[in-house]
Amino acid sequence: MTEAVLNEEANPKKGIKSYQTFMKEMITKMVAIVRKDLNILQRTLMGALIVLDVHARDVVTELLEK
Repeated sequence: MTEAVLNEEANPKKGIKSYQTFMKEMITKMVAIVRKDLNILQRTLMGALIVLDVHARDVVTELLEK
């Protein structure tokens, strides 16, 4: 996220918004993976990663709202 903000020094919110869009795309891709045939370890790992990324997305969304 730091890189996204630094790349848009004149308008940091624009950088955060682009990072938020990237995060939404990644979460969508991870959900598509979980819908496939996975073993229990893979499914558990992906579930944990999705929870972390959704939380991070929510934090970024909150930053944009302030």
